[in-house]
Amino acid sequence: MKTPKEFWDMLAEHDWWFNMANDHSIYTKGRDSLQAIDTVLKAQPELDPMFQHFNMKVFGDNKAPVKADFDAWQAKAKA
Repeated sequence: MKTPKEFWDMLAEHDWWFNMANDHSIYTKGRDSLQAIDTVLKAQPELDPMFQHFNMKVFGDNKAPVKADFDAWQAKAKA
């Protein structure tokens, strides 16, 4: 089980563009990281909104959130 902050950190540290890597070791690390994220989401589906937030930030406007944004995200999610 991950706390929301631990999951946030996991998402913040994930290489969202791993599938574009020319270096196989970078691809493998990113793939493994995504598999770990998927495992958490299957066990804790209540964390999916956080995953969707990152997904939209990364692929929507190419401005990935930073760890410092967790408190703001959490406050908004509770509102």
